[in-house]
Amino acid sequence: NELFCATRLGLVDMHWAPLCDRCGSMVCAKSRIEDLPGSAYCGGCQYENTVDCLEKIKVIFTLNRDVFYVLMENFAVSLKA
Repeated sequence: NELFCATRLGLVDMHWAPLCDRCGSMVCAKSRIEDLPGSAYCGGCQYENTVDCLEKIKVIFTLNRDVFYVLMENFAVSLKA
């Protein structure tokens, strides 16, 4: 629930990522489930996947770029000696 609330607030971004049928790696990521293609090519194992089942789709949450930028500007440690 917390991640969905954070998504609504704009703190994190949610992406839908279908997994390869053969090797299990992520083949693409889209911010809307409606934007997922009907098929997706896996660059890892060179397999053409059919995206037709929600059980093979991961939901991924990443820190919003604007939030990441603010954190980096305020809390980054300088590496200069």
